Amino acid sequence: MLTNPDSQCFVAEDSGVLVGYIVLSERFIDYRKSKCVEINDVGVSPAYQSKGIGSMLIQKAREWAKGKGYQKMYVSCYFKNTRALSFYRRNGLTEIDLGLERDL
Repeated sequence: MLTNPDSQCFVAEDSGVLVGYIVLSERFIDYRKSKCVEINDVGVSPAYQSKGIGSMLIQKAREWAKGKGYQKMYVSCYFKNTRALSFYRRNGLTEIDLGLERDL
């Protein structure tokens, strides 16, 4: 990721202390026509959650992605992680598909 120009990591700091991060990379979806960037990981320290840090990171990621010519932002989220789903929805992401699996 460090040498890939289509990947990026942004961090949020408070007085030099890392309090949040977001990691992005290009996502190829062969059945889609849009150029897509994927949120690979995002996190905010517990003491800084619910203070807008995650939303600021999403906004910074959007600005970077638009500047690189991306048209869509994608994230995969476990469907029972209601807190994360709520966060992504508040930041403008919506469901586009449903993954299914079965134990073998």
